[in-house]
This record gives sequence, C-alpha cells and structure tokens, in this order.
Amino acid sequence: MGIIKCKYRVPGVTDIGIVLRRSKKGELLYEQDGGGIREAIINREGDAFYLFYDGWSAQDMPYKMCYNLRAKSNDLIHWEKQGINIEGARKVHPELSREVCSDYWCAVSPWILREDDTYYMYYISSENQAGDSTPLPPYITLLATSSSIEGPWQKANEKPGKHKQVCFPVRPGTFYNDTASAGHVMRNPKWQGEGDTENYKYMMFFSTAANVSGYLTRGIGIARTNDLTATDDYDKMEGNFWHIDENPLAPLEDDVENSSVYYEEANGIYFLFVNHIDPTNSYTDAVWVYWTQDTDSWDPENKAVVFDASNCTWAKGAIGMPTVLKLDDKTLVMMYDGVYGNGTGHLGRDIGMATISLPLSPQSFIKI
Repeated sequence: MGIIKCKYRVPGVTDIGIVLRRSKKGELLYEQDGGGIREAIINREGDAFYLFYDGWSAQDMPYKMCYNLRAKSNDLIHWEKQGINIEGARKVHPELSREVCSDYWCAVSPWILREDDTYYMYYISSENQAGDSTPLPPYITLLATSSSIEGPWQKANEKPGKHKQVCFPVRPGTFYNDTASAGHVMRNPKWQGEGDTENYKYMMFFSTAANVSGYLTRGIGIARTNDLTATDDYDKMEGNFWHIDENPLAPLEDDVENSSVYYEEANGIYFLFVNHIDPTNSYTDAVWVYWTQDTDSWDPENKAVVFDASNCTWAKGAIGMPTVLKLDDKTLVMMYDGVYGNGTGHLGRDIGMATISLPLSPQSFIKI
C-alpha cells in the first residue's frame, strides 16, 4: 500500500500538552487506568466539561481489562477523575458467556447525543480479548441511555432476552467486515421534519475496517436512523439496525479511523476530524480533517493535516483519537491521546489537549 498524503496543513494549532495522566501506583484508580488512558471523548454540559476515556488495568493486576472512565473539569486543564462510567458484561454479569453477550469483553469509547431529556450513548465492544494489549477486532456498536450525562446508564443489552443487542453488526464481504465501531452522532442537516421520507433524521460517522490482502484497512462509514434506540441481535442478517451507506466516506486507501465533526457557521462547512494510520506500523500517527458543505458527499482531495509529531510537544510516535469541541468564537478545543516520546504502543498513553484557531476556512490552509 502506498502512503497517502495530504496537500494541506491547518494553521493556528497550538498544543497545550498533557492534561490527564494515567494513575500511579497507590492512587485510587490505579487498577483501572494505571496501564494507560486513551480515546478521550469530550462533552460539555452547562459550565462543566466531561471527558470519557478508556483505561487499561495496571500491568501488575492479576488480569487485564479495559474500562471506560469519566473525568470532570471546569477549565479543561484540571480534571477530577470520577471513576468507572460503564463496564462490560464479563465484569458486571459473569454468568453470561462471550458467545451470548454483545459486550462481554469491554464497553468503551462512548459517543453521546442528547435529545430532549435523554442521553444516548453509543459505545464499542469487542469479541476478542488480547492478553497484554487492547481488545482486538471485530468491534461493534452498542447503545445505553440515561437521564444524566453522569449516569447511571441503562444498556440495551441488559434487558431480559436482549443480550445480543447491537446498533449494527459487522458484515462479511463489506468495508466494515472487521470493524463497525461507534463514532460522532448528529442530526442530519438535510432532514426536513417528521414527514421526511427521503432523509434519515440522524447520522453516525462510524469507524470501519476490513482485511484486504492481509492488511486491516480502515475507513469512515455513515450509518443512519430515524430511531436512536434502534438495536437488534448481532447474529441476524436483517433486523432493527441502523442503515449503512453502501460505500465509505473516503477511499479506504486513506486508512483513517475515529471521527469528530465540527460545523463552521461562518462558511457552512462541516469538518470531520479523524486519525490517520501509519502504514509502516499500523498505529495512528496524526490527526487529519476532511471538509465539505454536503454531509452526503466528501471529496477525498479535501483533506488536511491538523496534528502530528511536528506540532505535538510530547508525543512523537502514536497520536490517538481526536475529538473537538467549540470553546468560544475563536477557539476549537481538540482532545487526543499519545505515548510520551517516540513510542507507538496502545498502552502507556496519556491524554493531551490542543487548540485550533476559529473560524476554520480551507482558504487559509497551508499548502505542503
């Protein structure tokens, strides 16, 4: 596979550095996140910021598990860790087998959409557990709901007889053969109201992967629904699932994953932030952004480098999942994870933050 490059770079990106670190031995959450923290997903509720992140058991624990945890801040710099957010069925319901329960191994990386008084959480699970690394694909998308962003969360697969429930399963022979994992969820800007029979009300930019000639090629797909509670059993060929667009958003040769969407009101452009994969080692090495004015049509030439080893102050190897949040009219906040120095491992990570100057405009991007 050749290396796909961007023609542009986004200006006005400033790295703030590490803002949340994995716990040290003797600290309260060492068992849950002493091995590393990653996949930081930022949310805002009033004046408070919430960071949902994945933690990995410390290396000296008797067995390894991946947890989803939550932290809270009023300034984005000082974070109070609030503990476990959701857990996989192996921990909560040990009597359920991995063959039955759709989130037996883990419940991680939750993306949240609030509609009226309900919070809808779309999170990721895996059928496989790696002994000394993160859970392995295939990854699938599941649902939980709550009346508060701090929970407690009611998982769809905890209801009687619903242990197999997922939002959409992986499908053999498709571009999401090995991964169909949750991503940014938003209202479809083309939706015309309850009488609209052409456009689905909601869109999810989910991560995909398929094994192509021995290489796991990643991408971004679009899933759609009119019902945020839509789920069905993962072993059904047809069911009450989200509808998947036939083709990925960008060519799989771009090799990108994870998603976070920002809409720039100043010019009507949607910006999709993603991770790029280094083809030489299969680790995320940079943050890219695609842009469009039509969320159903993305030109793969319209992409730019946002963040990599050249402007990150501490992580020079692996740079993981970006999520963005508008702080004010001049500032877009981006959370990410990384390994200090040149490391490219999945574990031993901390969470950093960068800021991006607003408004975002492709006309200001630097040609490289």
